[in-house]
Amino acid sequence: MTLINDAAAVYLGSTAVERAYLGAQLVWPAIIDPAASGGIETVIEQGGRFWRVHTFLGDGVLNVSRDIAHAEYLIAGGGGAGGYAAYDVSGGGGAGQYLDGGIAVSIAEYPITVGSGGTSSTDAGSTTALGLTAHGGGNGNVLTPALGSGGGQKSRSGDDGGAPASNPGTNSGGAGYSPNRRGGGGGGAGGAGGDAATGVEHIGGSSGVGVVSEINGQSLEYCSGGSGAFDGPVSGRAGRGGSDFSVDNATSAQPNSGSGGGGGSYGNYGGNGGSGIVIVRYEITEAEYRA
Repeated sequence: MTLINDAAAVYLGSTAVERAYLGAQLVWPAIIDPAASGGIETVIEQGGRFWRVHTFLGDGVLNVSRDIAHAEYLIAGGGGAGGYAAYDVSGGGGAGQYLDGGIAVSIAEYPITVGSGGTSSTDAGSTTALGLTAHGGGNGNVLTPALGSGGGQKSRSGDDGGAPASNPGTNSGGAGYSPNRRGGGGGGAGGAGGDAATGVEHIGGSSGVGVVSEINGQSLEYCSGGSGAFDGPVSGRAGRGGSDFSVDNATSAQPNSGSGGGGGSYGNYGGNGGSGIVIVRYEITEAEYRA
């Protein structure tokens, strides 16, 4: 029999062919070049739909060679560092701003800038992609409003409350508590940082929760705040990726999480914030997925 390709369908005689191979090579449906390149490129399947995913852990360029009617994105700013105080306990770092949604993307080169996490001496950086900006989170113990989520406050600033936040995808930091030396938690993308306990419990403010996304095929939380330190002295733990409370320096957030670092205690440094991340995906055919 003759294999006929009429550009709309393939037939073997009068029977439509779903797939055709030449040896091990798929020749129908035709595989076209990807619509975009750049970053770490993967393909995933979710619920019977197929996606090409571009993940940027650092600066780069998304090269779009074919118009994409609908692309989904996740953009996270760098997380703020936990606070430091020589004779006090500190608040946790605020998470970076979290942005997600859908957008039409035209043929062009799109620069990607991934914000760094905050440290004891530097502010968290903003992340930019597709004309959008996710701001870095505020460091712990900083009272000024944050463009990302606000940092928690040290105990002696407890009456001032946590640093406020007003942008979408951000929340305020928690208040410290002075009488018993407890720091407030850093704000997260999904909720405000917790105020330090005012009772007999030795508890600093809890981390502001982040946002869980499965955009890259894994269920991961992004942009959670760092917890506050408390009397002991015990330093705080970071947002996602950080280990538990410590009697030494506070734990740092995982890179590319956009989460805040834990607050430091009595001369121990706060943990560093996690750097930001950019993830862009668009739907592809099953043939492209299996190619």
